[in-house]
Amino acid sequence: MKPLQVEYKNERFHPPVGPSETFEQQYSPLYSLRIRQLKPILLTRMKIEWGISEETVLPKILGLINALPEEGQVSSEKYVVGCIYKDTPIRPSFLKDYTKFVIPSSLEVEAREDGDLAEVMTELDEKLTFEEAEKDLAETIMQRGLENSFPKTGPESQTTVEAYKYLTKLHRKEKLWFEDESGRVEVDNLAKVFTDSSGINSLEVVSGMVIAAEGRLNHHTGKFAISRWMMTGLNDLRCEEARHSEVLSGKKESDRYVAFLSTLDCEGASLTDGSETKHMKKGPNIPMTSSFYRNKLSSLFKSNSLPSNQDNSLPPVKAICEKVKYFVICGGLVPDLDEVGSGSENKLSAFEVAQRKSQIRLDSEETTSKRETTALNMQEADKFLSHLIDENELSEPCDRRLCVMPSQREPSNHFYPQQPLYSFCFPKTAGKRMGNPDKCWKVDLATNPNHISIQKSSAAGEYMATEVTIIGTSGENIRDCMRYSHNLISEIDWIERTLLCRHICPTAPDTLPCFPYRVKGTKRFGQSHLSSNTSEEGVGSDPFCLLKETMGNGKAAPDVLFAGACEKFSTRYLPAVKRRLIAVPKFSKTHSFCVMNIDSPTLETFEIRLDEGGTSTEAESVK
Repeated sequence: MKPLQVEYKNERFHPPVGPSETFEQQYSPLYSLRIRQLKPILLTRMKIEWGISEETVLPKILGLINALPEEGQVSSEKYVVGCIYKDTPIRPSFLKDYTKFVIPSSLEVEAREDGDLAEVMTELDEKLTFEEAEKDLAETIMQRGLENSFPKTGPESQTTVEAYKYLTKLHRKEKLWFEDESGRVEVDNLAKVFTDSSGINSLEVVSGMVIAAEGRLNHHTGKFAISRWMMTGLNDLRCEEARHSEVLSGKKESDRYVAFLSTLDCEGASLTDGSETKHMKKGPNIPMTSSFYRNKLSSLFKSNSLPSNQDNSLPPVKAICEKVKYFVICGGLVPDLDEVGSGSENKLSAFEVAQRKSQIRLDSEETTSKRETTALNMQEADKFLSHLIDENELSEPCDRRLCVMPSQREPSNHFYPQQPLYSFCFPKTAGKRMGNPDKCWKVDLATNPNHISIQKSSAAGEYMATEVTIIGTSGENIRDCMRYSHNLISEIDWIERTLLCRHICPTAPDTLPCFPYRVKGTKRFGQSHLSSNTSEEGVGSDPFCLLKETMGNGKAAPDVLFAGACEKFSTRYLPAVKRRLIAVPKFSKTHSFCVMNIDSPTLETFEIRLDEGGTSTEAESVK
């Protein structure tokens, strides 16, 4: 079986080198660039679906004011393209965190007594009335199975009520703004968020999404009432030629698989008892620890220890593991030391989680301890990887590849796009690979996001050369979108929405930190407008946009879009545009990973789940 030809196209995910590599510039040009890139696609879709010509669309949001009718006349519907900004209380605020650490508690009490903070405290503790909205939201929560996604402060029967209170508090304080480089206007009809009305639903959008909207501007309140709206969509993808149309007979004998794994949570000796039996059960009711499943996972790909599967309706697990030629670890090699516990007593609201993540850490001893713990955890991850890539039992050269992506847990830069981990973080893995390259997997250290191109050419003319493009992240973009949509939209739905809005991480740079790319032709901070030395260095496109210009291979979007660190495995195939979406589960919690058939016409994806017995595996297929 011929190995997969893998190529990385992550040039745009590397920060610019040279004079433009600076944090002096502002982020506003990046939003303007995003609108300019996506607006042509939106104009085309508006013409097709709404029957609107390009001349009818206002060139700027500021044109809404100029288009106001005279007194006594009725305002007509206007069409405009812009960017959403979502103002919500759970959005991290540096000023709030700074005030918490700088203002002493006594002064804070005095301030409350003086009334400076009384209004804020009253808003947080206000009593809510339920009325008709309670029924609508309760039905929505129960239909989507989200009753356990919110903090519990009372009996089980009060879960939905508490969820309603939590969301209602936020929505009373939330605002949506519609903006472009000319200005912004507040969206008027947020009262319809819990209904199926034609107005925009704030639960379905996040900051940074570029949309087209139809609505009227209220000349009394100055707010824009949106009657209908649309995202960029996938209309331009329907014109692409179908992949895999050249597949011939004999495909089942040549299937090759790509495996996706996320959130291993390798813990060093400082977080365990340090014994050699730490992977064993310590009681009849105590579940196996993650180290046991990591060892089981590693042994799963050894040729002499592949288990069999009794389910004949699915491809045998043994055959699948033998044909996995490419293995992607989507971040999470080590645990998040700041992660909130998963127990019910530790469930916090999104607001509390966001504040905890944004706290200023002044304790140097705590920082030093975390660094030491991270170093020990990385040593454990290196040990696991060195065992995983070892194929000494093979009689022929190894043709497998391993790709390791960083996340915000590993020692990499915090800003998107995250750069590859350094090879010296994995001395055992690198040493084993250098000592016996023919008997070890090839190891690639990639960026986050990661753009992978696989050439599907195989021997004997079974297939013609076909490129499959895969783009994915370690999951930070999806978690950020879910945090500001209050978890009412599932992970796989948000992966689809990032494809529909044609942007990998729409919330960057607002709530997801990213590098402040400077647009070509823009002046640097502090540069005089009279200066003749205006630099043209910078980027000509938003690197996170999913367009032909940024993809670089003639495709307008990837064939596969994945995200790691998801709560459960899920996959979706979009037959109209022949795209596959994958939510990669957390291995440390689900003890499962997923594999994708790269030679399948629909890129069929399975979940392989490890059990505690250590003798069999279970595979699930979700199409």
